[in-house]
Amino acid sequence: MGAFACVGLLFFIVLSSVEAWRPWPQYFNQTTTALGLKQQPNKADLQFGASKKHEGSSPYVNMRYHMGPVLTSAINVHTIWYGRWSKKEKRVINEFLLSISNNTKSPSVGQWWQTVQLYTDQTGANISRNIVIANEHEDYYSHGKILSRLTVQEVIKNAITTKSSPLPIDPKNGLYLLLTSSDVAVQDFCRAVCGFHYFTFPSIVGYTLPYAWVGHSGKQCPEVCAYPFAVPSYMTGMKALRPLMGMLVSMG
Repeated sequence: MGAFACVGLLFFIVLSSVEAWRPWPQYFNQTTTALGLKQQPNKADLQFGASKKHEGSSPYVNMRYHMGPVLTSAINVHTIWYGRWSKKEKRVINEFLLSISNNTKSPSVGQWWQTVQLYTDQTGANISRNIVIANEHEDYYSHGKILSRLTVQEVIKNAITTKSSPLPIDPKNGLYLLLTSSDVAVQDFCRAVCGFHYFTFPSIVGYTLPYAWVGHSGKQCPEVCAYPFAVPSYMTGMKALRPLMGMLVSMG
């Protein structure tokens, strides 16, 4: 669902490369091997330790580090709401993002984020647990309802340069999270990706800023980008999972 995708992209942005699985039809026969584990992990594999300074720190993840920067201090999320979003949709996503830092309920996103925290940079510093919604910006279709990957960067530029409540320039601790509403089409959305992350080009934005984009899968392609909360028709005999937390219900 969309909220899961948002945090998934937060996960991607702090890493240089992540192998993920989506229920594209051509990969359906790989479901068991992609999602199943033949053995249970040792508890030590899920904890921080001197031996866990590289990829493969948990059998649940398959990450490759290409020596890029890692967000090890508090992560400031600067959200750009592109298009029209309801108050309920915003509340759902904001609560989901904030729950990363909250590990008091079980199951929780905070527990899942502990696996992400196993990842480190070159100095051995772990990914930060602290996620802060630092700023929010609304953009009512400044670049229309069809966006390319480069146009996405233009939207971010608009958010930091607008005269009305611009987002701050935060290249060290900031993550610029662009969320597009259900009536906005983005290049490759639904066909090949549910979201992506990269860094902005100084030639376009003026700065090198880490950013992520997530599309609204509730109406456009729930059977792919909202999996496993929506199941493709070719996966016969499978039922969609139901969210265990109230915050994961409205985005589809």
